[in-house]
Amino acid sequence: MLTDGDRARLAPYLAKMRSARAALAAAVRTAAETQTRVTEIKRSSTLWERWFNRDSATGAAFREAREIAAEARVAVKAREDDVRDLDRRFDNLLESLMPRIDPRYEARARLIESCAHAARECQAMRHPIGLLASTARAAAQNGDDAEAARYRYPDRLVEARKAVRAVQLALEAVAPRPQWNDAVLDRLPKTVGDVTAIRRLNGELPKVTQLPGRLDRLRAELTKRQRDTEHAQLSARYKARDRLVNRPD
Repeated sequence: MLTDGDRARLAPYLAKMRSARAALAAAVRTAAETQTRVTEIKRSSTLWERWFNRDSATGAAFREAREIAAEARVAVKAREDDVRDLDRRFDNLLESLMPRIDPRYEARARLIESCAHAARECQAMRHPIGLLASTARAAAQNGDDAEAARYRYPDRLVEARKAVRAVQLALEAVAPRPQWNDAVLDRLPKTVGDVTAIRRLNGELPKVTQLPGRLDRLRAELTKRQRDTEHAQLSARYKARDRLVNRPD
């Protein structure tokens, strides 16, 4: 609910916006009327009379009507620019008042911020999680680079666990919280120096290699939720603006 002070602060802007909208409506009506005149002359005359018979009264009237219609369209564009400029200035002022107008505004603002932060964490953590997946795949095989991959594997696992903890912390602020399960990292062996560890790694490998793709999907979900919420915020502000402008004093 706006306070009396809020309303007093908004009043000068609202008066200008109502005047600008009235001027735009009048310009649109004039443009429609002038275009109707052009259409009427076209329907009641021939192409020769309008364009090639320079001495005909019809040709002169048609050219004059076209010029007036073009000027009216320019006037509409100018009035539209005025309305957009006032709306933009008013929206900047209205932004700070929205929590008192819309009880869900602050919650949506927090959701936008938390989704943006979590999406950034997903992007930042994509690299260490991807490295673990590729290293684990190589370490579980018997190829030429298996030994080097097994040597790197413990560090890659530590880095990936740090990464997913950062993602988990970021997701705690997102409500409702998106689904994200990284329990597979807790089941992985710390090293792959023996047959048993390699067998364990092989058993978990399909889920490990899915982690980068799942992280990408999580980031996409967060980004979509952020954009949808931003759209809802804009819609709420536009509706509040229209209610204030159209409200009779």
